[in-house]
Amino acid sequence: MIDQNFNQINLDHETNTDGVYLLQSFIKNTEDGLNPVGFEHIADGSWFTAYKVENEDVWNAIKQGQFNGFSVEGFFDLEEPKDEFDQFLEDLLNEIN
Repeated sequence: MIDQNFNQINLDHETNTDGVYLLQSFIKNTEDGLNPVGFEHIADGSWFTAYKVENEDVWNAIKQGQFNGFSVEGFFDLEEPKDEFDQFLEDLLNEIN
């Protein structure tokens, strides 16, 4: 997001497309009140986005059913989740140091 790559949209991972812009992005978090109606069954931590499509050709293709979603391309660093005890020990060691 720092480089605003979220607005670099392409079709079928091949053709760069102008006229499609990110409007909203959030991570579902029920505890913080980010729990969209109709998606209660989706896990916390899921990423939601909303895009504005001003490109008439792309919008027409969407309405005709040629496209029904966006694919997220990127480079991601994955970390194994820590259980509560591991996190407690890490926090404790950070406090000591």
